[in-house]
Amino acid sequence: GGNAPSLKRLYLLIDSRLPQPTLLDLSVMGWCDDYAIPYTLVLTKVDGSSRAHCVKLTNQLCMRYHSLYLGTNHDDYEGD
Repeated sequence: GGNAPSLKRLYLLIDSRLPQPTLLDLSVMGWCDDYAIPYTLVLTKVDGSSRAHCVKLTNQLCMRYHSLYLGTNHDDYEGD
């Protein structure tokens, strides 16, 4: 019924060893955005990635957020 507690926040684990977030990662972020579910991205396995790659991945994820809420498009942003 209606007595189930609501989700307060989702922690989405992103594998930093991959070149970019997976389609599933992006889908979950989109779902959370569509349903106004607060979420926090957590980069995992950073000890297996270069610092530069982690910074690039973080920038890509931040630019995605920026483009969603400020109406700019940075899909081709490379973070260089």
